[in-house]
Amino acid sequence: MKESAIYPGEYILLPELEVFLLDTKPAAPANMAIPPVNMTETEDCFNIEISLPGVKREDIFIHMHNNTLLLFVLKEKITKEKNEKSRMHEFESNALKRHIPLPSNVDPGFMSAEYKQGILQIYIPKTTQQSTDKDIQVIVY
Repeated sequence: MKESAIYPGEYILLPELEVFLLDTKPAAPANMAIPPVNMTETEDCFNIEISLPGVKREDIFIHMHNNTLLLFVLKEKITKEKNEKSRMHEFESNALKRHIPLPSNVDPGFMSAEYKQGILQIYIPKTTQQSTDKDIQVIVY
């Protein structure tokens, strides 16, 4: 972050916002897709829905590290027949990746995930205490 005097009309990001924008900036290789996410907050938990059509439950890996939810999906590469010619080829992704920053009032120890009909649902309860768990692997049901 640059240090300078603030002049009228000069746009300077706040430090917290700058860190947030860097954390959420998509940084994926060309062969890695970023799935869309919906996140809602209720009184007692956060609900995250991630669209993952055509994915097997066994290929989904969820990891929590320092209040950031890390999602990885590793798919088998689809091979074409030798006599097949592509007339239209608009998508191909062997992997999906998404990092979702979470607030400090989550309890990752009781987090659960369920994959049904192409939608991954993750439930993360809230807590009043600061989370002490640094690394957690989540099993998808």
